[in-house]
Amino acid sequence: MTGSFHLVYKEIYKNQSIEIYCFSQFAPGGVGSSHYYAIIDDYTLPGNFDCRSHNPFRASEDTGNQPTPEHSSALAAAKAYCYTRVQPSEQPSEQRS
Repeated sequence: MTGSFHLVYKEIYKNQSIEIYCFSQFAPGGVGSSHYYAIIDDYTLPGNFDCRSHNPFRASEDTGNQPTPEHSSALAAAKAYCYTRVQPSEQPSEQRS
Protein backbone atom coordinates (compact mmCIF):
# COMPACT_ATOMS: atom_id res chain seq x y z
CA MET A 1 0.00 0.00 0.00
CA THR A 2 1.10 3.51 -0.74
CA GLY A 3 0.41 6.16 1.89
CA SER A 4 0.52 9.93 1.93
CA PHE A 5 0.16 12.51 4.70
CA HIS A 6 -0.38 16.14 3.74
CA LEU A 7 -1.68 19.45 5.08
CA VAL A 8 -5.14 20.22 3.66
CA TYR A 9 -6.34 23.11 5.84
CA LYS A 10 -4.89 25.71 8.20
CA GLU A 11 -6.44 28.52 10.23
CA ILE A 12 -5.90 30.61 13.35
CA TYR A 13 -8.79 30.18 15.79
CA LYS A 14 -8.87 31.92 19.18
CA ASN A 15 -5.15 32.74 18.74
CA GLN A 16 -4.26 29.08 18.23
CA SER A 17 -2.98 27.47 15.06
CA ILE A 18 -5.17 24.65 13.72
CA GLU A 19 -3.82 22.35 11.03
CA ILE A 20 -5.85 19.57 9.41
CA TYR A 21 -3.88 16.79 7.71
CA CYS A 22 -5.21 14.06 5.46
CA PHE A 23 -3.71 10.58 5.57
CA SER A 24 -4.55 8.38 2.59
CA GLN A 25 -3.50 4.84 1.90
CA PHE A 26 -4.29 2.96 -1.32
CA ALA A 27 -3.34 -0.35 -2.85
CA PRO A 28 -3.13 -1.06 -6.57
CA GLY A 29 -6.59 -1.18 -8.04
CA GLY A 30 -7.92 1.71 -5.96
CA VAL A 31 -8.68 -0.10 -2.69
CA GLY A 32 -7.91 2.12 0.26
CA SER A 33 -8.92 4.62 2.89
CA SER A 34 -8.34 8.17 4.08
CA HIS A 35 -8.92 10.17 7.24
CA TYR A 36 -8.07 13.48 8.87
CA TYR A 37 -5.84 14.37 11.83
CA ALA A 38 -6.05 17.66 13.73
CA ILE A 39 -3.03 19.43 15.20
CA ILE A 40 -3.40 22.50 17.43
CA ASP A 41 -0.22 24.42 18.29
CA ASP A 42 1.89 21.25 17.89
CA TYR A 43 -0.57 19.13 19.93
CA THR A 44 -2.16 16.28 17.96
CA LEU A 45 -5.72 15.52 18.99
CA PRO A 46 -6.05 11.81 19.79
CA GLY A 47 -7.69 9.64 17.16
CA ASN A 48 -8.57 10.32 13.56
CA PHE A 49 -11.67 11.79 11.96
CA ASP A 50 -13.94 11.37 8.95
CA CYS A 51 -12.53 8.01 7.89
CA ARG A 52 -13.64 6.90 4.43
CA SER A 53 -12.91 3.67 2.61
CA HIS A 54 -13.09 2.82 -1.07
CA ASN A 55 -13.23 -0.58 -2.72
CA PRO A 56 -14.08 -0.62 -6.43
CA PHE A 57 -14.60 -4.38 -6.24
CA ARG A 58 -17.24 -4.15 -3.49
CA ALA A 59 -19.17 -0.94 -3.93
CA SER A 60 -21.42 -1.83 -0.97
CA GLU A 61 -18.42 -1.34 1.35
CA ASP A 62 -17.72 2.22 0.17
CA THR A 63 -18.44 4.81 2.84
CA GLY A 64 -19.05 7.76 0.53
CA ASN A 65 -17.07 10.91 -0.05
CA GLN A 66 -14.97 12.48 2.67
CA PRO A 67 -16.19 15.93 3.74
CA THR A 68 -14.07 18.93 2.87
CA PRO A 69 -11.66 19.97 5.65
CA GLU A 70 -13.81 23.06 6.31
CA HIS A 71 -16.81 20.81 7.09
CA SER A 72 -14.96 17.97 8.78
CA SER A 73 -15.46 16.68 12.30
CA ALA A 74 -11.67 17.11 12.70
CA LEU A 75 -12.02 20.89 12.41
CA ALA A 76 -15.06 20.93 14.71
CA ALA A 77 -13.14 18.92 17.33
CA ALA A 78 -10.09 21.19 16.98
CA LYS A 79 -12.22 24.31 17.48
CA ALA A 80 -13.90 22.75 20.52
CA TYR A 81 -10.47 21.97 21.96
CA CYS A 82 -9.33 25.56 21.34
CA TYR A 83 -12.49 26.90 22.98
CA THR A 84 -11.78 24.93 26.18
CA ARG A 85 -8.32 26.50 26.37
CA VAL A 86 -9.60 30.09 26.17
CA GLN A 87 -9.36 32.15 29.35
CA PRO A 88 -12.73 32.54 31.14
CA SER A 89 -12.65 36.29 30.52
CA GLU A 90 -12.68 35.63 26.76
CA GLN A 91 -15.73 33.33 26.85
CA PRO A 92 -19.25 34.74 26.50
CA SER A 93 -20.72 35.78 29.87
CA GLU A 94 -23.53 33.20 29.74
CA GLN A 95 -20.87 30.44 29.60
CA ARG A 96 -19.09 31.59 32.78
CA SER A 97 -20.15 30.30 36.19
